[in-house]
Amino acid sequence: MKTIIVTEISEGIAYYPELHNWVKSFDIDPDDAMFEPLSLMDGDPDKLKCGDREVYFMDIDLGDAKFILTSDEVNDEQKKMLTEFHQDDYQERYTVGECNWETFNKATNAVAYRGGKGYLYTIWLYNQTNKIAS
Repeated sequence: MKTIIVTEISEGIAYYPELHNWVKSFDIDPDDAMFEPLSLMDGDPDKLKCGDREVYFMDIDLGDAKFILTSDEVNDEQKKMLTEFHQDDYQERYTVGECNWETFNKATNAVAYRGGKGYLYTIWLYNQTNKIAS
């Protein structure tokens, strides 16, 4: 089983040599003062909704570790949701909702996920709290 590491993108690139090297693989110098780590999330990143807070994220699979890079710092509950979502048994905790932004916006806790591929997001509702506002 892979180790899942959830980290804010800037901190992760500075702290983990694997991520530092991953950035370099794009011919980008992560030590350059002009480097903006959030630029790696340009486009349509995945999105976590936890209560009234939303955070963008992307997942990077690097051998024995899967890094979940977030656009902002996350609290323990958000980290737990992201970690559980990226485990092999995630469907025990998440169910697919209607795949539209209305479902995501009304959910208490959810993930809008496309995994860096395609244009359509799958909306995953967190089973622990999948109350949807009416």
